[in-house]
Amino acid sequence: MIEILHRETGAVLVRVPAATLLGAHLAGAPLRYGKLAGLDLAGADLTNADLAGSDLRGTSLADARLAGADLAGCDLTDADCRGANLVGAKILGANLTGARFDHADATRATFRMSYLAGAPPSFADAKLPNAHFGQVNLPGVRFVGADLREAILSHAVLRGADLRGASLTSAVLAATGLSGADLRDADLTFAFLRSVGLAGALVDGLLLGGTTIVATPELSLVVGTPSYLGELYLDQVSAAGIPEGADVPRLSH
Repeated sequence: MIEILHRETGAVLVRVPAATLLGAHLAGAPLRYGKLAGLDLAGADLTNADLAGSDLRGTSLADARLAGADLAGCDLTDADCRGANLVGAKILGANLTGARFDHADATRATFRMSYLAGAPPSFADAKLPNAHFGQVNLPGVRFVGADLREAILSHAVLRGADLRGASLTSAVLAATGLSGADLRDADLTFAFLRSVGLAGALVDGLLLGGTTIVATPELSLVVGTPSYLGELYLDQVSAAGIPEGADVPRLSH
């Protein structure tokens, strides 16, 4: 028998037969502040479970069902969430150090104010449309090939992030820190950028078109040449940051 304890009081939250822990049905379970570090919950049904404040360090949640779950304030250091269903999950203010979300479906999930204290997390090839990454502090985060359509990345610290091949179509980036980020072959068509830090960002093959860019003079500091699929909407401050001689089609002010 496995007992999942309250990480502060030691009270028993849930008792689960050890033989059934893998793939356990814990949908809606009250696991707030649970001690789950290092457990193998791969494939478990944790739909709508209350895991807020839980210790999930090194926990395997690969392919787990966490749709609608509350993981606010969790410590997800080195957690394995690859392939997990996190649709609509609440992951506010969580420690994402070294966590792996590759191939996970976190559509409409909120990661707002999440942070790292060491190695960056990975969201390679993850589904993140309409996800909320506002005010996160995730330098070096890996979003290679991720689907971030209509995602919110406002006031996010993402310097040095790896966004190669990511789809950011119609995403909102206001006061987003992307200095040194790798944006090669990413898609920013129809995205909205305001006061974005782009110094040293790599932009070869970056797709722009129908993109609105305001108060972003650091366009002059990017490295490489983006690809233009259509008209850009730029204010005078941003237009002044376009390198002289750059071939920007149908420039509008």
